[in-house]
Amino acid sequence: MKEKSNYFPYVSQWASGKYNSAIMQGMDPCCDPNWSIISGFVDEKVYRFWSWKMCGIAAFRFYLLCLDKKCLSSFQLLQMAIERRCLRKKRK
Repeated sequence: MKEKSNYFPYVSQWASGKYNSAIMQGMDPCCDPNWSIISGFVDEKVYRFWSWKMCGIAAFRFYLLCLDKKCLSSFQLLQMAIERRCLRKKRK
């Protein structure tokens, strides 16, 4: 039986949690020097748009990491959510 751990990973909708407060106060999310590496996004415009809408993806990543599952990047999970019509860019 696997021993339980009290470790819970911190997952932010933005790349680095340490910039959350600054982003909420108006900092460009792409000012985080690691935004692309951590999030998996490569296009700044796309990241700027979706980073404000990623709280559900962040919560899902947190859940997967708590289960000790190998986790895809936020961008990969977003692509899957869009393909499966869980999220969409515009309302119809």
